[in-house]
Amino acid sequence: MHLISYIIERIRYLLPIYSNEFRLTLQASPDLRLKLENAIRQHQQKQNEKELNQLAKNSVSSPRTKSQTPSIPLRIDFSNFKSHN
Repeated sequence: MHLISYIIERIRYLLPIYSNEFRLTLQASPDLRLKLENAIRQHQQKQNEKELNQLAKNSVSSPRTKSQTPSIPLRIDFSNFKSHN
């Protein structure tokens, strides 16, 4: 997967520099164009799945349990106060 990511990034970098050559190559070879389009789609789907999995993992781990509830240390001793019922 890393090789595909690298190739796609290189194409994105080189595309503005060699746009005419790239266009002519893809027009001359429809099979290459189809393979490239499919590879880019699959790469984007896998990236989206990774992001969704990361979001799901973060949302599952974010709810706090009672033992993780933050507390504020009190500096005043309230034990002497009594309720007036």
